[in-house]
This record gives sequence, structure tokens and C-alpha cells, in this order.
Amino acid sequence: MTKRRKFFISFKKKVALAVLRGDKTIQELEAHHRLHTHEYTLFPISN
Repeated sequence: MTKRRKFFISFKKKVALAVLRGDKTIQELEAHHRLHTHEYTLFPISN
């Protein structure tokens, strides 16, 4: 069983800004950061 990954606020900001700016598509970000769609759509705002 793998350990649960934790994402820091700086990483969350970087991913969110890349999507908003249109630098990369969501699919490109998934491949680059080894994320699944639900992992970054569920980033808690306050965390």
C-alpha cells in the first residue's frame, strides 16, 4: 500500500495558475505532475 501524498499550498497555486493562464491543458498537467483529475479538483481552498 502506498503512502498518501500531501500537496503544499505553493504547489497548489502553481498548478491552479498554470490552468488559469492556459499554459498547459489539464491533461498535460496530469501527466507532468502524476496527478489524477480528482486530486487537483478537490484541493481544499483553506489548506
